[in-house]
Amino acid sequence: TLVEGAVEDEVERMNALAARAEVSLLKHDPFEDGTPAITVHRLVQAVARARSEANGSARGAVGQLIARLLASYPGDGYSNPQSWPLCAKLTPHLLAWRGPEDASVSELLGRAGTHFLGRAAYSQAAPLLRDALTMGEKVLGPEHPLTATSLNNLAPPLRDRGDFAGARQLFERALAIGEK
Repeated sequence: TLVEGAVEDEVERMNALAARAEVSLLKHDPFEDGTPAITVHRLVQAVARARSEANGSARGAVGQLIARLLASYPGDGYSNPQSWPLCAKLTPHLLAWRGPEDASVSELLGRAGTHFLGRAAYSQAAPLLRDALTMGEKVLGPEHPLTATSLNNLAPPLRDRGDFAGARQLFERALAIGEK
């Protein structure tokens, strides 16, 4: 899924993948359910990262990656179980990588967190939702409507773990922002 977004031309993408697979720099490594996937050698990752940072293309590539991930993690993580298998495959990559601190990354972390909320995996949801809130407050401000959304998303895991006072505080802050 992420490779398709990186190189739009399918022939060009397949040729690039084949050339790298031929010299063992990547391998076709499908998921258990047969979904196509690749594994890229760590040295290739390091060289690609260094080159893209040196030639200034890293920012655009990160933007494309974030856009692909946002499209994969639906905004309605609670009510969209059809997205769960793909999200489950992408989440380890999201957890291992943290992009720049901006509104789109905050939104992505929030969507990943609501994916876990939708599956009642509160211990996995809470850190992502906390990071989304922290980043959202930093880049958007404490009174922004998306900050209120982050507050509202973080409250249920607290409530469900018995921290009623903490959940209430977050809900009240979200409500106050919404009323403003």
